[in-house]
Amino acid sequence: MLRLLTLFLATFMLGAPALAQDALIRHFNPPVFEGVLKDAAERVDETVTTSTEQLDDGTPLVTAVTSGGTRFGMIGTACSDGGKCVGVNMIVIMEVPSDCITTKQVNQWNVDSAYAKYLIMEPGQVALTRYLILDHGQDRQNLVIDTMNYISTMNALVDETANCYS
Repeated sequence: MLRLLTLFLATFMLGAPALAQDALIRHFNPPVFEGVLKDAAERVDETVTTSTEQLDDGTPLVTAVTSGGTRFGMIGTACSDGGKCVGVNMIVIMEVPSDCITTKQVNQWNVDSAYAKYLIMEPGQVALTRYLILDHGQDRQNLVIDTMNYISTMNALVDETANCYS
């Protein structure tokens, strides 16, 4: 009996890492990321409406619109010919008066926040991006937390750019 129990435990212990690895998200799957977005938004007291699209080249895209009207997206990147994407780029591009946000401000935001990258796309457009690597898998809960941080950072940028209009 002890041998049988030992054999069972050894089999279970050897199999447990494989079971845990199967739970990892290894590529950009739009329905999964729509759920991640909704869960993350709920946790930061935000409401989002999501939809799935494809760019002209077939790249998958999940878009979200917050209750305040901010539109942002999660775009599959590092995609193979088979369509599996092992990277995700979160991005929001905001229109602001061209004299409102300076390169100096954006540089300071990048110094203050190692979490995401701020860019001036062109005069009058400021962007916030965050790249996630899925090559060897990410736990769904980690993706939710990462997305919560992105939404919170994005909302802070929305607040900052609101000053452009006051």
